Amino acid sequence: MPTVVGFNLSDRVKAAVDEAKKKYEAATSRLDMDYFRFDKFGRDLIKQHNLGPDSFMQLALQVCSYRGVVAMVTSVSASASLSV
Repeated sequence: MPTVVGFNLSDRVKAAVDEAKKKYEAATSRLDMDYFRFDKFGRDLIKQHNLGPDSFMQLALQVCSYRGVVAMVTSVSASASLSV
């Protein structure tokens, strides 16, 4: 059974968390995201070529950038994929 962990935060820390939350909401409220389902191949092909999901996405973004498909390409890492 999981154990609940309680935190005693000072008013200063609570204010800092609230400020960070406001900045995050202001930055992400302008984001627009779209996606499509790709079913031409799956993870088995990626694994067959000894690639990880992060390296595969990095390669895909670099190819798109080279072909002029995307305007700005940033690096993809595990931390970036978990941040949303």
